[in-house]
Amino acid sequence: ITLALLAHLLRFIAFGFISVPEWLIVAQLLHGLSFGGFLVASVPLAHRLAGREHAATAQSLLSTMSFGFGSITGALVGGALLDQVTTYVIFRGAAVLMVLTLVLFLVGSRVVGLDERRPADTA
Repeated sequence: ITLALLAHLLRFIAFGFISVPEWLIVAQLLHGLSFGGFLVASVPLAHRLAGREHAATAQSLLSTMSFGFGSITGALVGGALLDQVTTYVIFRGAAVLMVLTLVLFLVGSRVVGLDERRPADTA
């Protein structure tokens, strides 16, 4: 997840500063790592945190928050912001939020002991 968050951060920084359209295509290549990496890492993490008996519920909540609530909120807030500022400012703000997300994830991982390497709960 850390790698996916870093890829998101780099992509948002790039979108916030690149002015040559061709470079945006290069920056967009990070989307596969950020989006795919997040999915590949977050589903087993949700399973591990919730345990076998609540794995489906945890994955449903993950999907709802990531693709439902996140998409709706992003569209509404992004649309309202676009009326007030440029897309550069929006992506720079998203980069700042991604830094905060990364810090919260790293601190939270230590608090709940996710930094310890152990296999997912399979029993």
